[in-house]
Parts: sequence; C-alpha cells; structure tokens
Amino acid sequence: MKLYIAGYYTANFEKNSTAYNKLDGAEKIMHDSAPNRLESYYYINNPKVIERIRANGEKIFLDSGAFSAFTKGAKIEVKDYVAYITRNLDVIERADGTIMASVLDSIGDAYKTYCNQKEMEGMGLAPLPCFHYGEDERYLEYYVANYPYITLGGMAAVSTSLIQIWLDHIWSKYLTNADGTAKLKVHGFAITTPSIMRRYPWYSVDSSSWVRIGMTGGIILRRNQKVIAISKTSPSRKSAWQHIDTLPPMVKENALAEIRQYGVDPERLKEIQYARWAFNAGIFSLIEKDCTVDKFSQYEVGFF
Repeated sequence: MKLYIAGYYTANFEKNSTAYNKLDGAEKIMHDSAPNRLESYYYINNPKVIERIRANGEKIFLDSGAFSAFTKGAKIEVKDYVAYITRNLDVIERADGTIMASVLDSIGDAYKTYCNQKEMEGMGLAPLPCFHYGEDERYLEYYVANYPYITLGGMAAVSTSLIQIWLDHIWSKYLTNADGTAKLKVHGFAITTPSIMRRYPWYSVDSSSWVRIGMTGGIILRRNQKVIAISKTSPSRKSAWQHIDTLPPMVKENALAEIRQYGVDPERLKEIQYARWAFNAGIFSLIEKDCTVDKFSQYEVGFF
C-alpha cells in the first residue's frame, strides 16, 4: 500500500519552506521520509504553488478538491480543472501510465460524477474515477469493469464503524477475486484510521491527519498507532490518560522511548507545532509499511 501525505504544499511545509527550516536534523529526517504527496486542486490552483512543487522536483497525486469546494460553497468547472492538469502534467505522478489525477467528482450526485468523467475523457484526459460512500452500486460495477485504477471517497464525515461495514461489503462483492486479492488498483481518499488501512488490499490511500493531529497538539505513535496529546498547551494535559504527562509512569516511559528512538526530542514536540507535523509525517511513512495487505479475507471479518 502506498500512503500519500495530503497537504504538504497547502500547509507550506515542503522542503526549504520557512516552517521546514525551523526543524532540527532528526525532524527533517522524519519529514523527508514521507515522499508521497497528495494535493487538492481547490487549494493549489495557483501558479506560485505549482512552481514550488516543480522547483522541488516532486510529483503529486492531484485530488480535485470537490469536497472542500462543496463545503465552502464554491464551484469548480470541468474545463478549468482539465486545463490545469494539462498545463501541469510534468508535476503529476503516473502509475503504470495512469495519470494520478482524480475526476472532478460531484458530492452526492453519482450521475454527475460519471458525466464529469466522460467529459474529461472527451477532452483528452483519463482521470481516476471516484465512487462515494452510499452511492448506487451500479456506478461502482461500471468502474470496476472498465478502469484499472479507481478511487473511493465520501468517507471523511462517516464514523469508522459505518465505513468498515460499507467497505467490507464493497470489497467483498465488487473489488476482490475469489482468493481475496484485489481485482484492480483502489485508492481510498481521506483514510485516517490505521485499522481501515490494514483491513483491505488498498493500492493507495491518503490522509491529512498528520497535520490536523499536530495542530491540535498531538502525535501518532507507531507501536500501537494511537494518537496521544503532547503539547504543553493541550486542554487534556491535566486529564488522566489523556496526555503524555498524565500516563502511568511505565506507559509514559514507553511512549518517550519510542519518540527518542527516532532521535526526536520530546520537549520540542511539546512546544513546536512544526516538529509534531514532521514527526507525524515520518510515522505515517512507517505505518505505510505496516499496513501492506495482500488480500481481504471474508472469513477473518466474519462473513461466514
């Protein structure tokens, strides 16, 4: 599984940025160990941002940003999105010849998403199709039958338990062969829970939780893939079991030992948001290795 760290350029956290240059050596190593980038057209539709990506010699997975636009009442036009992709093909990643750019999806309207897919194809591009949580499964059947790489979205605001029920169903019915291996490449948008990453034979997923967790004063630990508050200003710093300083002594020492094994200073994580961002990004690159799944087993998840 390939795990894309979403929003480096949106957060102005790429190499040689002002934030990056505030990191110490160990933190820069953690930052640099997460090479897979996903960015949203909605946020990086700016020539200056593309030039920053180009100057760093990086390639990105491009998401349309339709969900962000939807929540802010904005509209993205297909022709503008296609023109942007065409102008910037040199900084968009490819996988076995497939352009890693998603279709301009329409939230809550599977038919409109399908129409956008066909319109973009008619304009000479072959974006990755997107099927959303709760949509008519006939669209998923069509995408599985006609495309080598698809995306699943619409899960950001859904509880993990409901996501798992839905994913169990569609992976079992549409996305796997009889032996549980994936029929095609599948990308999961905004997959923030390691248990969901580990459960299915994803080809790729993305998550922006590295930055969100860091902004709210937390870090991710690899050993148990749990989020723990560490900031000195975290509201949970006085609540038992809710902050690294309120853990039982042995649990706290284990957490500190894990942080230090990467050469990272826990005190900097308590004080510096950028240090937490870098730490979390590095941990995600390690979780990527932990979450590689060869197949989805119906027996193991209780289908029989």
